[in-house]
Amino acid sequence: MSWVPLHVHSQFSILDASGSVKALAKKAKELNLKSCAITDNGNLYGAVEFYQACEKEKVQPIIGCEIYISPQEHTLKKKCPKSGRTSFSLQLLAKNAVGYHNLCKLTSIGFIEGFYYDPRVDLETLKKYKDGLICLTGDMGSRAAWEVLNGNLEPWIDELQNLFQDDLYLELMRHTMTEEEIALDKMQEESWVYQNYLDYIAKQERVNQALLKTGLKVVATNDSHYLERLDWRAHEILLNIASGETSEIWERDSRGNPKNRIPNPKRRTYSSHAHHFRSAEEMEKLFKDIPQAISNTLEVAKKCELKLDFKTKHYPVYKCEGSAVDYLWKLCKEAIPHRYTPDKLAKVKELYPDEDPLEYIQKRLEFEMSVIVPKEMSDYLLIVYDFIN
Repeated sequence: MSWVPLHVHSQFSILDASGSVKALAKKAKELNLKSCAITDNGNLYGAVEFYQACEKEKVQPIIGCEIYISPQEHTLKKKCPKSGRTSFSLQLLAKNAVGYHNLCKLTSIGFIEGFYYDPRVDLETLKKYKDGLICLTGDMGSRAAWEVLNGNLEPWIDELQNLFQDDLYLELMRHTMTEEEIALDKMQEESWVYQNYLDYIAKQERVNQALLKTGLKVVATNDSHYLERLDWRAHEILLNIASGETSEIWERDSRGNPKNRIPNPKRRTYSSHAHHFRSAEEMEKLFKDIPQAISNTLEVAKKCELKLDFKTKHYPVYKCEGSAVDYLWKLCKEAIPHRYTPDKLAKVKELYPDEDPLEYIQKRLEFEMSVIVPKEMSDYLLIVYDFIN
């Protein structure tokens, strides 16, 4: 048996993860993983670079995204009265080109229409762009986890199952740490940190058991935010660049010299220090009681057959009446009288005394269009014309 990481964040999860896409691909290769996903927060910024890095390392790249689902219309810029939340996380993976294009559409809509704390989309938008996508129910910030702990799980799972059918997988996580790791990280020296960890693990297991009771397919993931386990400290500092809090408070003497430093109790932390890039062996040990959660990750990877084309030139399309070539010709011909006033025509005559100025300009236009049109650059030039004007 082996395992595929399906919930992985890179440095493109801004101020929330630290691993570079190239380092993730190399780590996957080092751990003998055949496939690896990228699921950054609300964006696909690292998708192409990750794809190319994985191709180089002979690892199958799986392009995904942790999108944010608004519990109400995504255009409403306020918290949901029922949950007190602005959004819930949900993992989507692209099976093919259709899924990849729908992921691009969803992330764009999230930023353009639904941004409120996070780039959000609502359920109606997800229904419109669900094709070609695999859905994982998400981490402890997901709607599934919230419903287990606060509401009623069944209606939400039914909604997702109606949308994704056989491509829905319930996500199980166990961010447990060993006693040695807890001691090494000095978690028990701060009682609130240790209690947060215990509460988090208890809630996580409660969510896992509720998801297992549904009888639907499950996958084991680890919500990786950094490469090595001991990177948790650097990751915590990264989190507090975002929060604006210092990770430590320095005590000083009467002359201002530092004499002691203590952890800042207001700092932002993750409840567990096990959000690293785990090996298949670690995950198989963690989920030895639920082996299907490991094997199902291979099933998901097998479904993902996205191939990105880097050879074809993907020029944009300009919407206009008729063809872009005809419209560009029309604009150029209409612009000649405005651009070439009598004074400018006289200068053309000085430069080319044996030519009729207008005939020379017309020949010049035909020459330039003979270069532009075969290169299929008409749409591109029209888009540049559009945003300049």
